[in-house]
Amino acid sequence: MLWIKSLHIIFLVTWFAGLFYLPRLFVYHSMMAATDREGHERFKVMERKLFFGIMTPGGLLTIVFGLWLWLGYGITGGWLYAKLALVLLSAAGSAIAFWAMAASGRLSGPSQLGALDRAAISLHALAFYLEKTLLPVGLAPLYELPFRLAPLAPRYLASAAVVAALTALAVLLRRRVPALAAAGIAYVVILLPVVGVAHQGPQLAADRYTYLACLPWALLAGGGLARAWRRLGAPHAARPGALALAAGAGAVLLTLGALTWRQTGTWRDSETLWTRALAASPSAIAHAKLGVLRDDAGRPEAAVAHFRAALALHPDLAYAHNNWGIALARQGKWEEAIAQYRAALGLAPDSVETHLNLAVALERAGRPAEAAEHARAARRLRGAR
Repeated sequence: MLWIKSLHIIFLVTWFAGLFYLPRLFVYHSMMAATDREGHERFKVMERKLFFGIMTPGGLLTIVFGLWLWLGYGITGGWLYAKLALVLLSAAGSAIAFWAMAASGRLSGPSQLGALDRAAISLHALAFYLEKTLLPVGLAPLYELPFRLAPLAPRYLASAAVVAALTALAVLLRRRVPALAAAGIAYVVILLPVVGVAHQGPQLAADRYTYLACLPWALLAGGGLARAWRRLGAPHAARPGALALAAGAGAVLLTLGALTWRQTGTWRDSETLWTRALAASPSAIAHAKLGVLRDDAGRPEAAVAHFRAALALHPDLAYAHNNWGIALARQGKWEEAIAQYRAALGLAPDSVETHLNLAVALERAGRPAEAAEHARAARRLRGAR
């Protein structure tokens, strides 16, 4: 029963931490300038991932293990029924949120990702997050989902082999080291909502998902360290074995601290962020973001080169077409800009910004009737929101 209680508390803390952090993101988001489109989009992604990827699974798993304690071990009392009433309200809220995600088309549908694709993404994520926790180098703000996923590619097969090997090890050691299986189960369950099972967003993986999912491994490592400390002679810390263990643990912490300090430089500004993202892995979004930065800096040729590269990786990226159109419009190339805006609307017909951009371009190109049509479409879409 002890490990069930532990999991119940771990997921409760996960959920509760999100309850404090999400309002903080809302406050920072509200303080941003209205013209900072990139910043607003970044905060939207952060808020959505925190709520759907961390808080929702944390709350649901708190319920699961709480019910296990209640029904499996007979733990009861008046306080339990009060909790159950709140749990039902939380479950209803989560169900509504999931329905809203599905209704808005944010979840990847069967036509986008098949069963084999989802399995490959999930197994890759399970191995990838553990790898990045143990060896946090080559980190990137975005590991982009390829336009055409090859689920039998070597990296996905290697990930499947790693997951299978670790699972076999946990099963073999289930009696001698039951904590290994418990940590593995908690890790998998926390990650389930943000891997391929219910995939949403442009990412194949994201470093932020390691924060809570790897807490069970941290607990396991801490427990193993404490056990080794006792066996090596604690409280007589002057013994060589204990000194070596303490020195090793200290070296690991110092190394991780140094890597963290270095990684914070990635977030210094947008230029650094997206340049490093592109250096770490191919990314159409990073190319498009850099294209916007180049255009804002008055370098349209460099901007267009990035937009071309973005569309070569992801031909379905409406954001790249729209901003390519903006770069062309700034040069007075209205007909070329119109072509890019139309391509963007073909991919994202509900984009208010693109409709307005196209309306301006058509007006400047001497086609006021068409411009008025798109201006009306933008007003209609904005009103519907």
